[in-house]
Amino acid sequence: MMKNELTNTVLQAGKQRKKSIGYFFQVRLKSFVYAGRGVAYLVRTQHSSWIHIFFSLLVVGGGLFFRLSVYDWRWITLSLALVWFAEAFNTSLEAICDLVSPDFHPLVRIAKDVAAGAVLILSVFAAFVGLSIFAPLVWRWYL
Repeated sequence: MMKNELTNTVLQAGKQRKKSIGYFFQVRLKSFVYAGRGVAYLVRTQHSSWIHIFFSLLVVGGGLFFRLSVYDWRWITLSLALVWFAEAFNTSLEAICDLVSPDFHPLVRIAKDVAAGAVLILSVFAAFVGLSIFAPLVWRWYL
């Protein structure tokens, strides 16, 4: 098959797919299923994600209890999303490193350490955000 024939075949297949709105939704649904499997794997296998779940629930519960402003919720949700993103990225990077280099390699160790460091940096940022929002509220409530 010549290059032009292959290109035409691919373009025709793409045109047929674009015509089907059902295909569009089917692909989007599969994307959500794959993402859900990834989140389930993260929560099921990563012990540090259990700590993130605990603090996420604690912070959301505290926010509801203290009736945080929209402004404060923006910082809280941004912080939670960043920590969860970093944890997911770290987990995926570790899986790729384990696949590529099952035996010890110093560069793999560096990659894993740096990814774990990113989770730590964002977790400390989230803790500072949480303290800056909740400390004054807890102080006023306690007194």
